[in-house]
Amino acid sequence: MKAVITADIVGSGKISLKERTKLLDSLHEGIQVLQSWHPCEYVIMRGDGMQGILDEPKAALRHAIFLKSLVKSFVSNSGSRIPAFDIRISIGVGNVNFRRPNLLESDGEAFQLSGRAIDEMKTKQKTFQISFPNNQEAEAWDVISLLADALMSDWSIASAEAIYHLVQGKNEHQTADILNISQPAVNSRKKKSYWSEIESMILYFEALF
Repeated sequence: MKAVITADIVGSGKISLKERTKLLDSLHEGIQVLQSWHPCEYVIMRGDGMQGILDEPKAALRHAIFLKSLVKSFVSNSGSRIPAFDIRISIGVGNVNFRRPNLLESDGEAFQLSGRAIDEMKTKQKTFQISFPNNQEAEAWDVISLLADALMSDWSIASAEAIYHLVQGKNEHQTADILNISQPAVNSRKKKSYWSEIESMILYFEALF
């Protein structure tokens, strides 16, 4: 069993060339971080999308939250602290029975679940989905995905910055040092971003495998 992550930047057509370049550079750096965690492969598609495959499916949700926080913490050229960008993320968990050297030529249950869901998300104004082949699990994760999407849609840039480091395993003091803020300020960001609830979801997902 594998996990496939398919993602694309929301409203990428409205992003300036300069900002798109910076955002893509950030995504490439983020992929390097993810590849240092677990065996995985990612490719950037069309300049505004990406797809990845994880040999350890239990890591997929942590990867997704990392990518979400990376994009939502991106500061636009305007300097505004309101998130200017978002990323639509679909996780598909299942078998991969056709693996090619070119990831985009590969196929299987996980690819189909991930790809189908992200196409549906575009018409439903959703930005987060976890899909399983088992009907009972699929229904449960449909609900969890809706709740997670609602929580993450409320993230400010400050909240996303904190999550970006917390999801990597940093504690409050380490995150405070990196962001050059106080530990109580990190704690406040954690609460506003619903980190406790999101972390519980991650741990629950990881325990399935």
